[in-house]
Amino acid sequence: MGGNIVYARTAKGEEEVRTRKYGVPMSVRRVLILVDGKSAVDRLVQSAQGIGDVPAGLAELEQGGFIQASGAPEASRSATPAGQGAGSVGSIKETLVQVANEILGKDAARIVEKIWQAPSDRDGLLASLQSCKKVVRLTISESKAKLLEEKCQEIIRDL
Repeated sequence: MGGNIVYARTAKGEEEVRTRKYGVPMSVRRVLILVDGKSAVDRLVQSAQGIGDVPAGLAELEQGGFIQASGAPEASRSATPAGQGAGSVGSIKETLVQVANEILGKDAARIVEKIWQAPSDRDGLLASLQSCKKVVRLTISESKAKLLEEKCQEIIRDL
């Protein structure tokens, strides 16, 4: 698997993210969530440190028809809007992870892990996101911390 390959989710992959219909194991599911149609394998590996074997997960997802190599990065793919799939803490965490990856790029791994480990209630999730904001502010930049906070607030306002 080449490090410059860009994968995009198939319709089946999108359905799995939304509904968990196919029962993809959580470690592989996390890899599926990271696939955005824009990031090359090397970047996915960097941003996913600590969540498992990304190349193996990608291979399993490709074999299962959840992702496919795309010819060129997709410019239009972005995080799921707050209203779509809202209500499920799992789907909200998935969207938060996508936003963190989009904003922080290769620096997202630590924040992604904090989001996955966050409590499943609204107050616990808010507290974890405040902690994430502090980490980003101290280790990356104030502007990215503010942007992350704004986007995350939009996503969880309906929770």
